[in-house]
Amino acid sequence: MFYRSFLETMVGILAGTLTGFMLGYMLYLGSLKIDLRKFFYITSTLLVLVAGGILGYGIHELLEYLEENNYELGVFSTYIYRLEINEDYILHEKNLLGSILAVLVGYTTKMEVLRALLQLPYQLIGSVILWRIYSKKD
Repeated sequence: MFYRSFLETMVGILAGTLTGFMLGYMLYLGSLKIDLRKFFYITSTLLVLVAGGILGYGIHELLEYLEENNYELGVFSTYIYRLEINEDYILHEKNLLGSILAVLVGYTTKMEVLRALLQLPYQLIGSVILWRIYSKKD
């Protein structure tokens, strides 16, 4: 019994190691053909959008905290829009596509004024700056 489990373990280790080396080599070969300028432009843009979404979510949580502790921010805590989307709909932020968009770009079915004043300009200005940087020819 011990010999069989030892042999199976060794075969698994060898197969996993060979698979890892093959995948690593294939990734290496594939990465030689990637346009690094385009790759970093896309990933930088995604990073700006994700960071803006996190900023917006943090502002939303701050507004909820202030509301629970009876602080009033007046117009800043009111909703700039409120989408009447059923929770069963795929674009609702608690379902598949809506939750992916919420994490990636800060999508929400209701947005407060303060969140819109900080999140949207952050994402817009960051995207414009990246576009200007990467549109320059070397």
